[in-house]
Amino acid sequence: MKVLVIGLDGADPDFILKHKEDLPFISNMIDNGVFGKLRSTIPPLSATAWASLMTGKNPGKTGIIDFLHKGRVINSKNIKEPCIWDLLGLYKRKVGLVNIPLTYPPKRVNGFMITGMLTPSEEKEFTYPAEIKYELKNYKISESWRHYSDDKKFLKALYEITDIRIDNIKYLMNNKDWDFFMFVISETDSIQHFYLKPADHEKHKEGQEIILEYFKFLDKKLSEVADIDCNIFIMSDHGFGKVPLKRVNLNFWLNEKGLYSFSIEEKFKTRIKGKLVKIYTHPFMDKFRRYIPKKLLYKSKNLLQEERGDNIAFFTSSFLNTGFITINAKRKKKIISRVIRGLRNLHDPENKKRIIDEIYRREEIYSGRYIDDIPDIIFLFSELYYGDESSPTFIERVTHTKFLSGHRIDGIFIAHGPDIRKGYKIKNVEIIDLCPTILHMFGLPIPIDVDGKVLKEIFREDSKIIRKKIIYRDDYKKQLEKEMIRAKIKQLKMEKRI
Repeated sequence: MKVLVIGLDGADPDFILKHKEDLPFISNMIDNGVFGKLRSTIPPLSATAWASLMTGKNPGKTGIIDFLHKGRVINSKNIKEPCIWDLLGLYKRKVGLVNIPLTYPPKRVNGFMITGMLTPSEEKEFTYPAEIKYELKNYKISESWRHYSDDKKFLKALYEITDIRIDNIKYLMNNKDWDFFMFVISETDSIQHFYLKPADHEKHKEGQEIILEYFKFLDKKLSEVADIDCNIFIMSDHGFGKVPLKRVNLNFWLNEKGLYSFSIEEKFKTRIKGKLVKIYTHPFMDKFRRYIPKKLLYKSKNLLQEERGDNIAFFTSSFLNTGFITINAKRKKKIISRVIRGLRNLHDPENKKRIIDEIYRREEIYSGRYIDDIPDIIFLFSELYYGDESSPTFIERVTHTKFLSGHRIDGIFIAHGPDIRKGYKIKNVEIIDLCPTILHMFGLPIPIDVDGKVLKEIFREDSKIIRKKIIYRDDYKKQLEKEMIRAKIKQLKMEKRI
């Protein structure tokens, strides 16, 4: 049996359904398969979501809730839990992996891997085995909007990268052995970040048309790749479409409640960073933005997260949609309850609209060894708002930004193939469900500490898969360790070092 997983970063279910007639391949997959909304992680951030998809576990177990960990950009070494391809490889299934986020630096797999987002460049070692990169033609990992002052050049680059990526994927699928193949198209996320504009923006309609044209192009390319008789999943790590008009700094609100105080130094930092953000996103910077080192941008994110130990509570944010409040006090429970009550009643003074949509205590949505590293309160901002601790006021309107459209929590889930039901709409699918479902399809045991469930309802009644018993095991980590030792010994023998 073969399973193909196609990841479309940021593909939104509402967008796909609205333009279904323009996307014949995806439309056929939906009509003759299973379709539903896929609930992402909180935060619905690519790093967090892909880590949970790979492992079937919540962020409290993966430890990934941001692109940064202790001030450093994360990579594959930050994921301590076994990924689905590790488990498949343990049972001798061959895997092919292309452009999956958080896979750099590449690790040994039973097959091959070409790393994805957060790979520094093609000059680094980005494949396993290393020699497979010489089989790739004109391959490029990704393209950043920061490198382009000209919209048309950026758009052209996205098309070219997608075209080259798909051509290489077709080559690998046709010329390599595999039981499980997974690839991710990251340009679906980039194009929406860049071209999605508010409804009243002068380029709103033009942006919508550009995005649709790209998806039509991609739909045709995918039809060339997926023209095989196997079980196929098309999914996204989150949705898209949030276009906030205002940014919110909840430290001002916490200050009013007597839970947070701005030091003179922090007021200065807030003012400076607020001005830097405005300068960085101003159209004037289009020609110069590419020369600003990425490391400097990531460091600026942590500029205001220093010296907060004396505050009872403080607010931080994750890109455009999620906010966190950390409580630094002995009587946490009472303060947490007080803050949550306040957040539920928090409204914009100008239009009286609610600023926060969903609010959780961390224990309500996370579990695992990293839970203590996660802030006490987690919440999702309403559609018109996003969090930014660099804002010099409680709420201010957004101006001069080119890259301000963001993620929604619901992505897409499509399943199609010989073992999949036809024309079925599924509910309550979560991103953590993919890993255990695919392991079950191969008849393999599922780690007992996986948080996701097997989506048995997607399978046809006459399928062998639906009759298989779901098996859980708790000794897989020891098995993986033994396998790693065996592989290392084998490698050392081949190199004649032992």
